[in-house]
Amino acid sequence: MKPSDPRQAPREPKARCRPGPVRSRAPRQPRGWKRVAGILDAAEEIIAEIGVDATTTTAIAARAKASVGSLYYFFKGKAAIIEALAQRFAALSCTVTTAAARDDEDRPLRRVVLDLAALIDARPAFSIVFDACCRRDHAKHRFRDMREVCIGQMNDFLEARLPRMPAHERRSVAVLVVTIAHGAYQTLHRVPHGSRVGMLQELQVMMMRYAAPLDARYGTPTAPHAVP
Repeated sequence: MKPSDPRQAPREPKARCRPGPVRSRAPRQPRGWKRVAGILDAAEEIIAEIGVDATTTTAIAARAKASVGSLYYFFKGKAAIIEALAQRFAALSCTVTTAAARDDEDRPLRRVVLDLAALIDARPAFSIVFDACCRRDHAKHRFRDMREVCIGQMNDFLEARLPRMPAHERRSVAVLVVTIAHGAYQTLHRVPHGSRVGMLQELQVMMMRYAAPLDARYGTPTAPHAVP
């Protein structure tokens, strides 16, 4: 099955989809929203290239073709930009899990695993920002919310599509899927492209094999499917 488009704009994400308040100034004019989007796009590109720690507000402003003063008008600093990116990625993740929950796919966990893998692969900064949110030295910025948001989204998906799964197992599966996906993709993005493609395919196969028996055990009874 073809994964859904990971670049599709999210629709009205529910409260769980948002990691927390972003400490920045909201634009009032359309051109202000365009400027903020450009700053976040630039930050996402640079973070994907050199990581969070090496990224500077000066570099972000230059990439966005904006003045440093304009950047600081909307964001208090790099921490606020990272928070805004975390919010952006959480909303995209919410779009994926919500769409998968509403789909009539007979192997729903397999579907959501493939779609999340496509999203993370298409947005290299996703896992880098996710890692920054989990680092102890960034705890003062409340970045840790993003991990719990992603786990909560997966838990909601499992509750909707695999309702027979016990609550304690849902939580364990949600934590495992989110942790493996983000950890593996963050590592694989550092691997040379030639080797990365094959390793990404193996990761997807591994996760689908993990999902198959859970779909069979807790999903809607259907004819048996061959595991990839």
